[in-house]
Amino acid sequence: MAQEPSFEEFRTALDEYAAAEYLNSTVGTLRVWRSTGRGPAYVKVAGKIRYLQTDLAAYVYARRVTRETA
Repeated sequence: MAQEPSFEEFRTALDEYAAAEYLNSTVGTLRVWRSTGRGPAYVKVAGKIRYLQTDLAAYVYARRVTRETA
């Protein structure tokens, strides 16, 4: 089971614009991913979408291609 995020992680969570920049993507792409159940994990609180930086890093790392996986 994954460890629960700390208060600091929630406090520094990124909005969808900053998350899109982090992923070198667009907000539209993130919205499509959310509506289709793909993309990085996110948090929705009071109607606002936030991305934990640890979740974004995990998403990027999971797509890492090495010589063995290519």
